[in-house]
Amino acid sequence: MKNKINKIKSFSSKELSQKLLKQIISHQDLKAIINEFNNKSYYSFDDSLRFQLGRSMVKHCSPADAINWKNGVREKEVINDDPNNSSNIETINIINDFLNAESRKSMERIKRYQVRNFNGKTYQNAPFYNFSIVCAEGQFENYSSWLFNKENHEILISYYLDYISRFPITLNEFEEIFFYFLTFLTKRVYPANVQIINSHRFIEDINKIVKMRYIDIEDTLILAFIYFISIDDELQESCSAIYNDTKYNNDLTIEQLANLAS
Repeated sequence: MKNKINKIKSFSSKELSQKLLKQIISHQDLKAIINEFNNKSYYSFDDSLRFQLGRSMVKHCSPADAINWKNGVREKEVINDDPNNSSNIETINIINDFLNAESRKSMERIKRYQVRNFNGKTYQNAPFYNFSIVCAEGQFENYSSWLFNKENHEILISYYLDYISRFPITLNEFEEIFFYFLTFLTKRVYPANVQIINSHRFIEDINKIVKMRYIDIEDTLILAFIYFISIDDELQESCSAIYNDTKYNNDLTIEQLANLAS
């Protein structure tokens, strides 16, 4: 019998920005820069971060969602929407510094050492990055997924290859966090503990987003958010719950079809 999963938690934009901010200021050098930002700006770095994240996310949402967000910002926010505004540039620079620091840590997963020859000289412990550790040669040839339709596989793989240039993970790991990221582009929460057909319909809706919308995975805030999903405990809990539930539903569906065919 299927175990009920905990209700998938929804997060407000303020909650997400505050959680991301907490991770950023864990870097003491960035914490000092953010304090300086707060002292000289008429709005906080947290406000700027939430605004920048919202602006990046809404680029990938439906036109109706984009209109609502832009109208809401103009009515309620005092943040300058000009991307060339000095405070906006400074916010992006801080997030880039965070991503660079986290990327260096992530790259340790595939960092190896070996004897290498360069310009006639031999180095005994020359470092190099072995991407085959997370991305084995030939793995895409027989790739299958219950989360993403076959017609979206090339798109997904393209996003994956861009992502692992900074944060090396396996394709299955990327599938899990990227699918969860895409749920934030909808207004719906994953339908847990209901009829399986609702889960299948939700997956189809996510696949329509992949097919119809280009995701700028190299956008600073988009990249930061996808990476953040992989390291935040609360986001990971919801992410894993959705992944496991969809897998259970897929396996059960296959089993039921096999029983009908026998």
